[in-house]
Amino acid sequence: MEAEQAGGPWVGVSLMPHPQYRRAIQPLLDQHLIDAIEWSCDIGWGMGGRLPAWVVDLLDQFGRAGRLFGHGVMYSPTSAIWERRQAAWLRWLERECEERRFGHITEHFGFMTAGGALEGCPLPLPFTPGAVEVGVDRLRRMHRAAGGATPVGLENLALAMGPADAADQGPFLAAVLERLGDQGVLLLDLHNLHCQIVNFSLSAQDAIKRLACDPEGRPFRRDTHDGDVPPEIIDELLPLALRLCPNLRVVVLERLGETIRSEADAERLREDFCRIRSVVRDFASAQRAQSTAGAAAAADESAGGRATAEADHHNNINATTATDDDDGGGDEAALESPPFEDEELGRYQAAFLRLFVRDLSPEQLLHQLRAQPEFAPFQKYVEGFDVRCVEVASVLVRKWVRFARPKAYESRWRRPRPDSEGEEDEEEEEEEEYAEEDGEGGDGGECDVYESSEADE
Repeated sequence: MEAEQAGGPWVGVSLMPHPQYRRAIQPLLDQHLIDAIEWSCDIGWGMGGRLPAWVVDLLDQFGRAGRLFGHGVMYSPTSAIWERRQAAWLRWLERECEERRFGHITEHFGFMTAGGALEGCPLPLPFTPGAVEVGVDRLRRMHRAAGGATPVGLENLALAMGPADAADQGPFLAAVLERLGDQGVLLLDLHNLHCQIVNFSLSAQDAIKRLACDPEGRPFRRDTHDGDVPPEIIDELLPLALRLCPNLRVVVLERLGETIRSEADAERLREDFCRIRSVVRDFASAQRAQSTAGAAAAADESAGGRATAEADHHNNINATTATDDDDGGGDEAALESPPFEDEELGRYQAAFLRLFVRDLSPEQLLHQLRAQPEFAPFQKYVEGFDVRCVEVASVLVRKWVRFARPKAYESRWRRPRPDSEGEEDEEEEEEEEYAEEDGEGGDGGECDVYESSEADE
């Protein structure tokens, strides 16, 4: 397995530790169709200290080949008040990165916890200078924990509290990631993007461009969710994103393991993967043909014309390098200081969670948002809330947010290790374990893409 990408972007899967997921992807592995793997690191930390041996084998194999990409779900990188559990999360990330090599590590944009919440789901927040500083500080700490050489980044949200909030998300992400220079990664979740396109009647092309798709080579990744991939995502959004983001590194299909309940589900996962692979390969072939034609045309140009083009290109590289060096110089100094906090935003986030865990109607929630003093500094943001979005946020918060002492969160994480014995009994034991954990499926499969500059490759 080679790390080079001469054939275009890699096409991979997000690895799930469920035995039914293993059976579903095994034919793809046997045919050497899976180029890369995404792994949700912190999910593994909570598996009772034991990862199935087959999972460890795949992580090690793809990690050695430079084709392993990390993702997190529990860091909450824009929680405005620093939490002990975030420090614990970084310690676990550091250990994970000492054990295996990742091409990138990303997290969900938004805040999950505040005011003593133990766990939650990613939620939007107002785009303010303080919020940007929080995001930059948290990603820099994540970058250092990952070893200082692994790019880190954020994934766009499906939920926005209204049209203005949706419009702000792209500039918000860009404002945070540009401060990390070439170590900042944008994870564009295609299914999340699709949700906003439908909910707010957006143009697909404008939505992708607004999310800071960088033709100059910012690392990039795309995503969709936990059932079959909606056809319009593969047939429309994927080709559009391939065209608008010319330096793609890897496309990843993600589907939660517990949603594969039958052989028919497994077959549809394989079909989705092969369709995605076909779209990516066809696009890469067309690009190579276009590049060959362009090279032939360039051969007819004068030597002076070529020299001018090369000089302009080098000037652009030098300017980018200087900016990145300047930014990195303040990175370590900032990390030696206490974590940046925005107390006003922290009060907003804590009050938001305390309010939305209550069983109130969307109209009652909107009234409280306009009446409670913690929300007063952000009234312009709150005034843009759509009643339907408030209803969805209420459902999500009441389902996922739990309050407990921070120490309890850290105690749930145990050191992952392979199960070295009882390989034959492993699947039977896992079937029993995961049968208890199976929940309701989601509303769409996942399709992820990373983009890197030529220098990164």
